[in-house]
Amino acid sequence: YFYLMQGFHISPSVGQDNHYKTWGKTTDARVGIVTTSLSEANIFEAIRLNRTFATEDKNLKVILYINDQLMGGSVIADEESELKIQVFINDEDEDDAEYEINLYAGEINPELSTHATDWKATDGLIETVSATGNGLFAIPSIFCGKKPEFYYVRIEQDGTDLAWTAPVWVNEIRPAVGEPNFFWTANPSSKVYHLPGCIAVGRIKPENLRSGAIPPEGRTQHACVIEEGDH
Repeated sequence: YFYLMQGFHISPSVGQDNHYKTWGKTTDARVGIVTTSLSEANIFEAIRLNRTFATEDKNLKVILYINDQLMGGSVIADEESELKIQVFINDEDEDDAEYEINLYAGEINPELSTHATDWKATDGLIETVSATGNGLFAIPSIFCGKKPEFYYVRIEQDGTDLAWTAPVWVNEIRPAVGEPNFFWTANPSSKVYHLPGCIAVGRIKPENLRSGAIPPEGRTQHACVIEEGDH
């Protein structure tokens, strides 16, 4: 949750620290990937696009849609407009299971790294609905905020197994794949951003360095001095 607030476009995974040749046998936890085929190219593309979910049940599928956008993606919505939020759930061998669907949300609002341990598992929880069996379930009456946001779902199956979806970002454009267009520091006191190759970028601590296709709102371009050859 903390890193989503920083603006990172990340999605969940699950596994175990396994030192033996028992892969996939000692736990039912799985990383689910939403893709059109199981080709290597499509699998890697789905991971890069954050189309993943994590589940403690090896054949439980959970997919989040907002305004018909698949999880991992971004949507643009008007402030105070109602979001069309749907959660697809399918478990082939437990088709009558009971589910608690928990919707989490938060604003993109970078914080100092010293706050990373301040968060609890319930932070960001805005709605809980119940569901039974397989299907596509709606979460109504959720309205878009003013600032860029993220939404994701955590479900509980029959009070035991858990699963988490990737987020959908609202009014937060996904960074372009490839070289970033702008750089800046996470320090909230800074009022500037930098162009690629600016010598000032090298003075930003790695843990504070941010980059993306769009500069942060409210900052102006630094009087960049471009290193020779980096333009």
